[in-house]
Amino acid sequence: MPYIQSAMIFLMIVLNMSNYLEIGNLNPRDPNLYLTIIILASFFLGLWGTFVFLDLTRKNEQLTENKYRFKSLLLKTIVILINIQGFVLDSMGKYKIIPCKQPFISNSAMASVIKSILCLLESLLLGSVNFIIYLKCQDHL
Repeated sequence: MPYIQSAMIFLMIVLNMSNYLEIGNLNPRDPNLYLTIIILASFFLGLWGTFVFLDLTRKNEQLTENKYRFKSLLLKTIVILINIQGFVLDSMGKYKIIPCKQPFISNSAMASVIKSILCLLESLLLGSVNFIIYLKCQDHL
């Protein structure tokens, strides 16, 4: 997963610097759409691999006392939410679906603000739950 995503991000930067790609443009004629799809597919395949790994540890009854399954579920939830809402909000900002005061702030900037606020709230909520689970589980000491 990190190799594919690194290569796609490198391609995006090179194509952006050579003016063949506009970052955030989801037009089917622009390569940004296809590179973004490859990055998202790589992410979800990596997430699937994590689920397979956790399923194997569950079947072999390893790591059950540390509540890694619940902790990893919290981590996966926040990562999935951030990636999906980032894609959706960037698309909504690019196609001017999100309303804003045009001379003061652009649609893309408003989408970034919304994305940052949602990311902050989700991290605070799910991170607090994970911290409480960590404090209750004394097996790591």
